[in-house]
Amino acid sequence: MDQVNNQAEQMADLTFELVKTWRDNELFLAEKFNLTPVEFKFLRFFRNSNSLNVKELVKLMNLTPGRITHIITSLESKGLITREIDPDDRRGIIVLLTESSLPLIKNLNENHIRLHSEILSHMEAERIPSVISAMEELVKGFKNWSEVK
Repeated sequence: MDQVNNQAEQMADLTFELVKTWRDNELFLAEKFNLTPVEFKFLRFFRNSNSLNVKELVKLMNLTPGRITHIITSLESKGLITREIDPDDRRGIIVLLTESSLPLIKNLNENHIRLHSEILSHMEAERIPSVISAMEELVKGFKNWSEVK
């Protein structure tokens, strides 16, 4: 049992350090694009879609509807998004990327991928698949834990 506790403590320390380091990198990228970290995170959810409804964004970001509205208002004032009434549910709101934000989103995503490419470049090539596999397992484990709690 001691070995399991030691491994759990080591994992806890590494996870803490990973999250801290990631937040520093996220802040760097956000500032590069004149965004707050939460705006950066918000826009990352649009990498595969030009529109999302507010209910999806609340769930994806695990924030209150009021906080999401504040983020939307901020990004709207920057001309990056607009909002429309959902034609399928008149009580809902759809958030859409503006035409002028598309190059920014593309650049943001490319920079995000470049950052991770640089991180991978410091690893031995044959270890990268194992690292990615371990990260997939960690994400799965954290999601399972979140669903149980």
